[in-house]
Amino acid sequence: MGAPDLVILGNLLVDDIVLRDGTTLIGEPGGALLHAALAARLWGAGVGLVSVVGTDYPAAALGALAARGVDLAGVRRLGRPGGRAWLLYERDTRRVIHHLGCPSHDDVSPLPEDVPTAFHGSKAFHLAPMPLERQHLLARSLADRPFLSLDPFELLCDDTLATWSQVLAHVDAFFPSRDEILTT
Repeated sequence: MGAPDLVILGNLLVDDIVLRDGTTLIGEPGGALLHAALAARLWGAGVGLVSVVGTDYPAAALGALAARGVDLAGVRRLGRPGGRAWLLYERDTRRVIHHLGCPSHDDVSPLPEDVPTAFHGSKAFHLAPMPLERQHLLARSLADRPFLSLDPFELLCDDTLATWSQVLAHVDAFFPSRDEILTT
């Protein structure tokens, strides 16, 4: 098996969701990585994931990804419960609040050494939302790849402008969300 067309690096988190109408969805498989992988597979791209997964991540979701041909060789097992977040959907925005007592966002974000050698020949790499310093580290390590895109987690503001300038110097495409555009 050759390198996947697209390698996505990011988080596999358990989401507890509160919708605008008060409806709740507890213990849902989540993380932008999951959604990006499924979207790319819908369009026929070969996808490889690089992430850190906790013991509490729904096994059925990982099985469904594998059944759809997503390469999980870059998913490192944390060996304990992983990241979990509240997603609060309000009128015009969504807020993310990480659960107390869980590993930090950094602890459940991949490192450059998590990228399997077999993925190095991929045509494109995408950095899903992660802490800014982790995205910076990964962007520097992937700067020589044919194409690198990034979906931010941290807002572009006065406090982060210098770091964002360094990160974006290594990126070919930047995909801020509607929330990030409205709040900046």
